[in-house]
Amino acid sequence: MPDCKSAFGRLKEVLLRDAAARGEAEDIFKVLARRSQKSCCHILSTSATDKRAFELLWNAGGLANEEIVQTVCSRVCLQSTDCTFDVAREVAQSIETVVRSSDNTFTLLDPLVYILRACDRAGSNYKEVDERSTEVLDAISALLGKFHSSRAVVEFCLHRPTLESLQLVTGAGASIPVLLWIDVVLPFTIARMKEMKEQGVSGDQSEQEVVAIVRECARVFFIAREQMATTSLARLLFSAIAVAMSRGYSETERFPALGATILREHFEDAFAPSDPWIFDVLLGSMATSHQRIRAATELALRVLGDVALLRNDISWERDMEPEKRDVFVNIVAQALSPTSFNIAATMIGGSSSQNEDSKVVAPFVKSAEELISKMVRGGAIDEMVLQYIFAFVAKASVRCGTDTAQLMFHVCLQILSLTSASKSGLGSAADDSLVHLIEKLPVGVQLPLVAINEVWSLCGPTVCSIRHGLMGFV
Repeated sequence: MPDCKSAFGRLKEVLLRDAAARGEAEDIFKVLARRSQKSCCHILSTSATDKRAFELLWNAGGLANEEIVQTVCSRVCLQSTDCTFDVAREVAQSIETVVRSSDNTFTLLDPLVYILRACDRAGSNYKEVDERSTEVLDAISALLGKFHSSRAVVEFCLHRPTLESLQLVTGAGASIPVLLWIDVVLPFTIARMKEMKEQGVSGDQSEQEVVAIVRECARVFFIAREQMATTSLARLLFSAIAVAMSRGYSETERFPALGATILREHFEDAFAPSDPWIFDVLLGSMATSHQRIRAATELALRVLGDVALLRNDISWERDMEPEKRDVFVNIVAQALSPTSFNIAATMIGGSSSQNEDSKVVAPFVKSAEELISKMVRGGAIDEMVLQYIFAFVAKASVRCGTDTAQLMFHVCLQILSLTSASKSGLGSAADDSLVHLIEKLPVGVQLPLVAINEVWSLCGPTVCSIRHGLMGFV
């Protein structure tokens, strides 16, 4: 056996610099490491400069020694610019080799990820753009391939996201466990998407890849059924889908259909009064543009099974139980959103039963009055909102019952008084709606004189039928 003293003296000079003698030096190192692991690892941690030497260090037990790990990280981070990146690259390559050669019993992930983070920081410090080195990405790929259940690994992959690292997460989506989707991945996507502009799809590849991660989650749990979705996962995924839709990702990713699937499969939780999930697509930025309102309406109608209503091409054939449908209608009406009234307006008239329509009309008429009163109290009248409410009123005036006609008549007058009929284009439609409502007012009802005067002033001067009809309610 070689003399230990001379072997230690020769290791530092020969092991890493003399290619001819390297094999011999490595054999010496392995023998000595069994006798004095700490000393041998210390020599390599301070002297190693290439992948092969660092692999020797890790295989000798260097990852299990905190002092050794810190020494390597310090070398990666504190040396001169050129040398730092070279060391970081070699260390990252050695980690990839260690990971690919390891088995499921490997227990030193935390120090390994810690070192790789140092390599990642070092590589990014000397690049003009915020990107990760090929060596670090290869190591991440190896980690996700074998240790996709590790929180440390998934968090590291996402902590400084680039297009390539995001693509790695998308590719590993089927293997990432439910808990990590809930705790790490989906919260990350929601936060990143909220930073995107609301004007619509930007074309930025990294942004699109974040959305692709959400799409992959939906595929894994609700299309391919490769894993079982928990209620918590479904709730968070629906929130992510709602944010994606608010940023313009609806048609390209089929998010309305996927969101509807989630709501249908988790109906009791999704439509609980304490936290109606559907509010995510009915309120906030989702209710600020016609395009988003259309997307949210499609999602809602898919929940009911009434996709055909969007195209008005066949009669309304619903496949949801009446009890659930009533819950759906009441929850949607409570949102006080323009989207809610667009959904209601689309639903009305699709049923062959006027009685069914009256069940839809009643809660939405009350919500319309409440929302208009809220806008008046706040001093901010949103004409787009009024137009959606009126679209509902125009449809409902034909199908409502006598029990809601008087309240709807009042709502119609409120809309006309708050918006310019000529400017908004409500004129003739408003007159028609009033005619229908007057015809349905219960016999014996007395309308306030101020309401009658208001109708006379708001309606077109040639609408004699309205004026004549009102005479019976003075």
